[in-house]
Order: sequence, then C-alpha cells, then structure tokens
Amino acid sequence: MTISRLMYGTAVTEAQKQQLIELQRRVANKQMPAKQTERPAVAENTPARDILKKPSRRESTRQNYRLEFLPITASEARNYVGKMFKVTRRDGIEKQYRLIGTSPGALRFERRIPGGKYSFEYKHQDIEQLRILAQVAY
Repeated sequence: MTISRLMYGTAVTEAQKQQLIELQRRVANKQMPAKQTERPAVAENTPARDILKKPSRRESTRQNYRLEFLPITASEARNYVGKMFKVTRRDGIEKQYRLIGTSPGALRFERRIPGGKYSFEYKHQDIEQLRILAQVAY
C-alpha cells in the first residue's frame, strides 16, 4: 500500500488511517542529521504532505560566500600569486592589482587599463597595507 493512497485515497479504512498516523509519528521522531539541526522539530499535527516534502535546491546545506578583502603580510603574499590584492602605498594611494610574481624584497603586480595591461614592482618597505580578495563564508 503506498503512502499516496493513504494520504489522498477516498476509500481508506480505519486500519489504513492508523498505519498513516503511525508512519507520520515515525517520520516525525526520526533523528535528524547534524547538518539539519537548525530546522525546528516536526509537530505531531503536521500534515503528511509537509513531513514527506523534499527540501528545495535553495534549502540545501551549501554555504553562502561573499568576497572580502582580508589583511595579509608581504611575506605571506608569495603563496597567492595570481590573486587580486588591494595595495595601500606609504603615500596613501590605494589601488587594486593582481599579484603576478614575488622576489625576496618586492612584489610584482599587474593592472589592467583600457589600453591593455602593465606590470610593475613594489618594494616591501613601500607598501603600507596589503589585503587579499578572499571568499568568506557567512
């Protein structure tokens, strides 16, 4: 006997109604996985179609991310070649560049402009603050 027949059938016997109620109780009392502990507990009087409903794709356990600039030291930056950085120079100018290489005393950046790209190097002592563009879960 299928659940749909129990839920939507017109000719349901008293024994079948009891089976449906027992099934609803078993589903309501089932232990939830650790990921889904944020959901409220299912009440006893919840209709069967709500208990058996699958979560939509949007309600999946996938985390949401946002892009954010996080502070980093010049020595750590050598591990992030190819990433976007916001560089604040000692003279106070802040611009966004892509790191394309490192050397012991300097960082090599690239910037796109309407006419193409240009690359240049900043010495570590010329950099006031260095921040990397990273995905942060929220």
